[in-house]
Amino acid sequence: MSSWALVLKYRNIIFSLLVFLSFVIVGVILFLIDIDFITAYKALIRGGFLTKGAVIQTILNSTPLIFTAFAFSLPYKANFWNIGGEGQLFLGGIASGWTGFALAGLPSFIHLPLVLLIGFSAGALWGLIPTALKTRFDINEVLTTMILNFIGMYFAIYLLFGPLGGSNQMPFTEMVSPSARLPGIGKVHAGFFFTIFLAVFLYFLEKKTTFGFKLKALKSNPRVAEIGGISPSKVTMISMIFGAGFAGFAGAVEVTGVYYYMWDQISSNYAFIGIIVAFLARHNFILIVPSGLFIGGLLTGGRLMQGLSGAPVTTRVLLIGLVMLMVAFSQALEMRARAETGE
Repeated sequence: MSSWALVLKYRNIIFSLLVFLSFVIVGVILFLIDIDFITAYKALIRGGFLTKGAVIQTILNSTPLIFTAFAFSLPYKANFWNIGGEGQLFLGGIASGWTGFALAGLPSFIHLPLVLLIGFSAGALWGLIPTALKTRFDINEVLTTMILNFIGMYFAIYLLFGPLGGSNQMPFTEMVSPSARLPGIGKVHAGFFFTIFLAVFLYFLEKKTTFGFKLKALKSNPRVAEIGGISPSKVTMISMIFGAGFAGFAGAVEVTGVYYYMWDQISSNYAFIGIIVAFLARHNFILIVPSGLFIGGLLTGGRLMQGLSGAPVTTRVLLIGLVMLMVAFSQALEMRARAETGE
């Protein structure tokens, strides 16, 4: 058996070892700057996963990561790189934040679904722009989604400082009506439970439906798929409408389930970290949920790690970045192995 065949056979083990290596590298860096890395990692685990408060905060941190991972992975399966989740999230947040207080007085069973739908729709509509540019004019979607990220974010911030801002002249909307707030169990809002439902639904969609077959065919060989009667532009458009919609929905969930208003700091680069979650899960919709919880736990535990061990505040960012690097390296190895073995 050739070495490349062995890489394919043991790709999951290689993947796990490379992710573990990122923790080793950070541990070595902490050791070199006289930080007790054992204490640091104990604090990271405890602060992210081992106490009730930590678990709740990890769930809250992971929810937008999971939604934005869906926002990236679904279009990715149609060969479309949606890097624009951050702008889509902001626009979903501002749209849902405004409708959350402007339509006060509606009954909750109408108001809450309407607010969430409007947040989803705002993200989806923003995602249509780069999709149309790609399918009509073959303009690279990485470039257009990245540019539209900043346009969407700063347009939302402009609205917060201007016509949709609150009466206190700060970049906040008015508080959303109680009828537009997500229910939950304790401090865990219903948005997290919806991510689980959505993961199962998307997995079923991919594995058991005609649309899922079209996604697989398009990902494997777009030219052959088109010859077989599959419209790449149509599949890409549908996947991007829902993908960008999920990012907008993430903004709506943050507004209705966490803050109860829209503000200019609603996202801590959630969409970009969501891309890391998507690759860590290898774009498996079911695995995106635990992957999001894992990364969310690192974000949560990183604060305690800094406090107890004296590790730099950037340590958790470095760790997540190294995880992404190792995931990318693992994928590159697998792609090379498939090319060498013809699989």
